Amino acid sequence: MKSIFIDESKYDTIDQYPLFVVCGLVLEANKYYRIDSELQKIKREFNVENLKELRGNRSQDEKIKSTKMINKILHNYEVEILSAVLGVNYLNFKPVEHENYNLALKLLIERFYLHLKKRKERGLIHFDTIDRTNMRSIREETKKLCMEPHMIVSYKYGLIFENNFSDCIEEYVIFVDDNLSTIIQVADLVASCLHDAFRKLYIKFDRVNDLNDLPKYNNYLKIYWDLFEKNQDTDDVTGYGIKLWR
Repeated sequence: MKSIFIDESKYDTIDQYPLFVVCGLVLEANKYYRIDSELQKIKREFNVENLKELRGNRSQDEKIKSTKMINKILHNYEVEILSAVLGVNYLNFKPVEHENYNLALKLLIERFYLHLKKRKERGLIHFDTIDRTNMRSIREETKKLCMEPHMIVSYKYGLIFENNFSDCIEEYVIFVDDNLSTIIQVADLVASCLHDAFRKLYIKFDRVNDLNDLPKYNNYLKIYWDLFEKNQDTDDVTGYGIKLWR
């Protein structure tokens, strides 16, 4: 059984380059407590109660060191990263926040489904605990996504497949408190640096041509980059570890 722990970046709509990033860490469910135990050691070493504090008022050397330590733990336990990004062009025309969250969630769950199907495994979804209204909405939306058939295009084979995500994903979700789950905290850190890299790329070129250029624009993303799922033949992250809805 695989688990995905999902968190999102801040939601920009006022900014000239609006972006929304949803990120998930995928791991073997039975490794959760071992990974958490290792990440707790980093909290103690840097004297923080939440790993998200590591991006705060600290030296560049400390931030790089802690990111490398986190990445090493994730790598040792074979954690993989999946993400979905709503880009500038789309968000400029679709300002309704809950609709955009649902789209990003669908894109990420689709990535998770494909990840599981390829490995012939089942998966469980974990979200950060939020207010009751949004938790109910996410629970309902996730169940709907899992139970309805979806058309997925295979660009490699030129085929369209009809899939039910429930073939691989449990239809119920688990909410975990951000302050109690180091895995959720790391998902937030990764989402944040991915958001920053996208924003810098848009600012420089006013568009995104190649997702594989993203690590050049954030030093922390560069450290995490090997954990993003990629096409085994081309080492391309596009449509695998990162799904961009332009």
